[in-house]
This record gives sequence, structure tokens and C-alpha cells, in this order.
Amino acid sequence: MHLAIQHFNEEQKFWYAQLLVSVIKADGIIHEAELDYLILALHFLNLKDQARIKQILKLPTDLPGLQRIPEGLTQEDLIKIYTQLVLVAIADTNFSVKEQSKLTHIRIWFRFNHQTEENLQTWTEDIFTLMQQRNQLLANSNQA
Repeated sequence: MHLAIQHFNEEQKFWYAQLLVSVIKADGIIHEAELDYLILALHFLNLKDQARIKQILKLPTDLPGLQRIPEGLTQEDLIKIYTQLVLVAIADTNFSVKEQSKLTHIRIWFRFNHQTEENLQTWTEDIFTLMQQRNQLLANSNQA
């Protein structure tokens, strides 16, 4: 499920970047893997917005500008955005309660129907379990 950011307008791109930062900051700790993901993800922003996001990353509080979802995003876009946010949250292989709460809040905010909400919750749990299994395989391979 590819998120075609190149089709987003500037407002949608900046809003998405703010969401990424919001999830990265959810647990109060910015892990290197999360920061690496963000740096790679910021390529879609113009230089001015990249600088703004880097400043926002330094803020100790939650992010301004996330009160509304930009117009023109479809439910499919929001599902793809949500799944990308999950991948960011588990990039450090630590899925904190604060990150889980943030993602739950985002799912509710995106107003998915009940079935989609349940499916996304299950998918989130499954993807985290797979990440844990991957890390165990890697740990075991280092011991062999």
C-alpha cells in the first residue's frame, strides 16, 4: 500500500510531516531509528517546510496545526497515512503505551468506520508482533 505523497498539495504534505513528528514524539523519546525514518520522509517537503518541521521537532509540547485534517484527503489516503504512522512508531522496536494511545487517538480522529477501526487495530498489533519476531530472529542469529 504505497502512499503517493507526490499527489498531496503543500498543506497536506506539511500536515503529514507534522503527524510523523507527533508520533515520533509521543513517548517523549526520539529514537535514532525514528529520526532516520523522519529524515528520509522529509524529502517530499520544500526546504522552508523542512526547516519548520525541524523546529517543531524541538518543541517540548504537542504540535500546533493538527486540529483539522486538510481537505482533499480520501479515506484511503488516511488509511495509508495511518499505516505509515504505525511503521514510524515501531521503528525503534519499542511500542510504548503513549505511542499506542497516540495512534488510537489518530484512528478515532480520522473517523474510520467501526470495521476499519477494528481492522487497523488488529493490523497494528500484528505488525508490532512481526517486528518483535524479526528482532528475535536477528538476536538469535548473532548468538549462533
